[in-house]
Amino acid sequence: MNTKVLSIQQKDNLAVVQFSTIPNNTLEIVTSTFALKNNLIEVKEISDGGSVNELLVLNHSDKFVFLMDGDILDGAKQNRVLNTSVLLAPESKTKIPVSCVESGRWNYKSKNFQPTDYVAPANLRAKKSVRVAFSLGASQGHKSNQREVWDDVSSYSESLGVTSASSNLSDVFDDSNNPYQKFLDCFSHHPEANGLLFLVNKKPLALDAFNRTDIMQEYFPKLLKGVALV
Repeated sequence: MNTKVLSIQQKDNLAVVQFSTIPNNTLEIVTSTFALKNNLIEVKEISDGGSVNELLVLNHSDKFVFLMDGDILDGAKQNRVLNTSVLLAPESKTKIPVSCVESGRWNYKSKNFQPTDYVAPANLRAKKSVRVAFSLGASQGHKSNQREVWDDVSSYSESLGVTSASSNLSDVFDDSNNPYQKFLDCFSHHPEANGLLFLVNKKPLALDAFNRTDIMQEYFPKLLKGVALV
C-alpha cells in the first residue's frame, strides 16, 4: 500500500495531516449516518429493558454499512458511544458493543437511536480503546471501563463549564459557547484524502484512515470537533 501526504495545516499547537492510501475507494459501503437518515437501518436497545453495553442494529438494506469507533448515537434509554468499528452485512441483525455517555438518564426518549454530528473526544477514544484491547486479550469481548468513560464526560463538562442535567456528552458538544465553527474554519478537507493524522505540540494524538474518500469527508468535521475537546 502506498501513502501520499496531501495536506498539512496548522493552527496554534494543532497540526492536521491529510493523506491518501492507494488503493482506496475499493469497497461499496455507506455510513451509519447515511443509513439512519434514509431508514436503511434501525439502531435500538437489545430489549425493552435495555443493556448499557449493547445495542441491536437491524440492516434492512442490501448495502454494507459502516459504524465507526467513537460514533455517538442519540436516543432510546441513554446516549451511547461505539466501542469499536463495525461493518454490517446486508440484511443482517447485529449486536454492537457500546458505552454510555449519558449517565443521568435511563428512560426512553425515543424508540430508536439517531446519528449525531460528533465522535467522542480523541482522548476518550484513546483510553476506551486501551480498555477494549485489554478486555479482548482477557476474552471478555469489546468492553470498556464504563466508570472511566463517565468520569471523562464529567471532566469535559467541568473544564468547559457546561451544565448537563443528565451528564450527557452531547450537551458538552452542543453548548453555544463552544467556538467550533471558528475552529473548523481554520482547516479544510482535501477531496482526495482518505486518512488524517492529528498532532498536538508535534506529537501524534490520533490517526484515522478510511477506505473511501467520501466517508473521510463526512467524518472530517466530526473528528475535528473531537480534537477540540482535548
